[in-house]
Amino acid sequence: METNQLKYLSTVAERGSFSKAALHCFISQSALSDQIQKLEEEVGATLLNRSRRIIVPTEAGRIFITHAGQVLAQLARATREIQGLNVINAGRVVLGVLPTIAPYLLPQILESFAARCSNVELNIHEDMTVALLRLIEAGAVDFGIMSLPIDERGFEIKELFSEDLLVALPSKHPLAVKSQIHVKDLRSEQFILMHEGHYLGDQLLGCCQRHDFQPRILIRSGQLETIQSLVGAGMGISLIPRMAMLNTGERVLYRPLKNHKPRRTIAIIWCKRCPLKKVAQEFLKHLCEVGKTFQLASTNHHSFRLPEKPKA
Repeated sequence: METNQLKYLSTVAERGSFSKAALHCFISQSALSDQIQKLEEEVGATLLNRSRRIIVPTEAGRIFITHAGQVLAQLARATREIQGLNVINAGRVVLGVLPTIAPYLLPQILESFAARCSNVELNIHEDMTVALLRLIEAGAVDFGIMSLPIDERGFEIKELFSEDLLVALPSKHPLAVKSQIHVKDLRSEQFILMHEGHYLGDQLLGCCQRHDFQPRILIRSGQLETIQSLVGAGMGISLIPRMAMLNTGERVLYRPLKNHKPRRTIAIIWCKRCPLKKVAQEFLKHLCEVGKTFQLASTNHHSFRLPEKPKA
């Protein structure tokens, strides 16, 4: 079975005529008819109803043409991707990103990159670190954006930027009057954390353990937006990356930890044994440029406006 035979069959069905299909395919009518007949012999079924003035597919033909169209589309896509391996502004990039990074970092990255390379198809895969590393190693994902540390064996790592992790607390919380919060102030607090295995939750747990107490975890969630909404509702406090600060008005306030400033480092990770295609290299270059902007924003800390103290 040859791809040309699939094209010929699809064209005859589309044009309803052997002669019109032959003209479209730049082949003689007899040669086209012979190729379709060979295809029918291989399939073991009549694919076209030739008894009518307009040629139409049989039931078997309709089934076959549907699958043939999918095969031809996949082959065309594979050809475009192969041709795009050495092209900077065309092709396909599959990007793996942690869910705690994607909604805050990607909009700025993708908008500017799309303007720069409009013919590039970008596919985003959000998952946990272990799953993303597995996909990168298998070649299913070109590279990932995640937080360090990770096991470096088999991977190339390029740091993008670091950012503070801030305590998020309800605006009416007693600690809101402080510009900075000491870890010991958190001993009696209820926490809302990411699910187990997330780096952010582990950061807070490690911080508390180093100060000889076990945090009281009330709620766990997989979404930072949900956590911050629950903080705003007065359910507890949490530890939030600076980039994820929500515009929550007066409901949630963010404070740094005094004498212990937890941070997370965001990095690009790709497989050592899988050379990056040209378009992926261009996207990585763009990531690094945008990363400098995020590093600058994280370095120039936001000023924290304190709530007014109640009058005596």
